[in-house]
Amino acid sequence: MMGGRYEITATLTRLLREDPEVFGEPTPGGAAEPGVAMISVHHIFKEVAGRPNLRPAWYFDIEEQGEGLADVGTHMVDRVHRTLFPDQAVDHRADIRIHAARRWPTMLSRDQFRRVTGEAQWPDYLAGWVKNDTLEYFCNSRLHYEVRGVHATLETRWDWEAPNGGGDALNARFRGSGAVLEVRQGRAEHWRSELYVTPIADIGAALERRISVLRESYPGVHLERRGTEWRVVVPDKLRLGHDAHFIELTRRFLGYVEAPESLPELEPPNMLAKYFVCTEGVARSRGER
Repeated sequence: MMGGRYEITATLTRLLREDPEVFGEPTPGGAAEPGVAMISVHHIFKEVAGRPNLRPAWYFDIEEQGEGLADVGTHMVDRVHRTLFPDQAVDHRADIRIHAARRWPTMLSRDQFRRVTGEAQWPDYLAGWVKNDTLEYFCNSRLHYEVRGVHATLETRWDWEAPNGGGDALNARFRGSGAVLEVRQGRAEHWRSELYVTPIADIGAALERRISVLRESYPGVHLERRGTEWRVVVPDKLRLGHDAHFIELTRRFLGYVEAPESLPELEPPNMLAKYFVCTEGVARSRGER
């Protein structure tokens, strides 16, 4: 469920990318400095209302649940393609090249496994991943691929526990000939997604015009100059949260069910492209390609 499509900084990134006077053309980049870079950090152990949010033991079986790239990665690839090529179909056979992928585990002790699952013993189906009473949980991956000539690197990471006051985070950078669009979600941003625009060309006036137009649909959005960059200020009323995103996604989905002809023609090929990137990336990281 691609609820992240309705997250406000993702939406504004896509809308600014669509403006050639602001973003320009996507920068192809390369392996060392890609045109798109994205890092997603999630956390295995979480507490809700002071109590551990337990996960089933099978969650840690990568043959059942999948690896990080096949899970979180689907959302990241969806965001890359929708931002770079809005309202366009991506052909997984012609438009995509997988360059490199690797994976590495987060190591879980027996005590950590017990805390997050409630299980005192390792299940038999995890025996192959338990070494010296520690579980090798292969949930981290890094992928370098190319879509229509634009190089992208994606990193998915699952740490044990969030830092104090923190939570899951996604950082994304899209490089254009006119500007770099960057979503940051770290300590400096108080763990909230914030969108920054760093100019490559003289885009100040064009950016002001674009934000003024966007303000009609997204009231309260404005710019704040910070040294050599701008922060796109998003009012709290536009930050709707996961539940609201899923509500909007469900409404859209049910509309397609009621009127199948309303499903955009690009959705099926883009879904194939998304899962091609993720499954081929997992296979490459395992040395199967």
